[in-house]
Amino acid sequence: MTITAEMIGDFIATWEAWGASVDQLNAWSMGTAGGGPGGDGRYPLTNRAGTVVLIPCPAKIASLVPTGQPMMMSIDCYSDDEAVQANARAGWRFAPRALTIAAIGASVLQPDQSPVGTDGIRIDLLVDGASILSTPLRILPGVRMSWAAGTSQPTIVAPTIARRSEIVVAVLSGGVGALGLKIDIEGHYA
Repeated sequence: MTITAEMIGDFIATWEAWGASVDQLNAWSMGTAGGGPGGDGRYPLTNRAGTVVLIPCPAKIASLVPTGQPMMMSIDCYSDDEAVQANARAGWRFAPRALTIAAIGASVLQPDQSPVGTDGIRIDLLVDGASILSTPLRILPGVRMSWAAGTSQPTIVAPTIARRSEIVVAVLSGGVGALGLKIDIEGHYA
């Protein structure tokens, strides 16, 4: 196969179009509710047909949810067939907008098989690197949920989370034989 100037030109044009598309997507995903070319939170994205359309960015969509609206988010830390183990960064996500947290719970598919009376699974929740819990969240041996009877619940000492703050789940101890770990965070949009 002979590479022609036309083929090189086509490749360069495709490469530049792809780069422009990535730039548009980045601008859209990091956009602000009052940003974009019209100042209305809508950003240009080019579809496959080459038509440019204005699409509300995630921040604009989040701004349409009223303050005080209930919210719930989950963070999957270990899949259902994956052993729960100590990990300073078992799961993470960014806050989609300012939040006030009211409750945090954890659950596993298969419970910890450690002897009764041991610590079980211990979990911390960090926001931008700092713990927001008074003590670690615990799932006792033999049970699947942190809110099971007999389990003391930590106090959420820093319930307000700023938009785009990084939320990290740190598993301090994973117990023995536990599988799958999910964290549920409940509260409202601030």
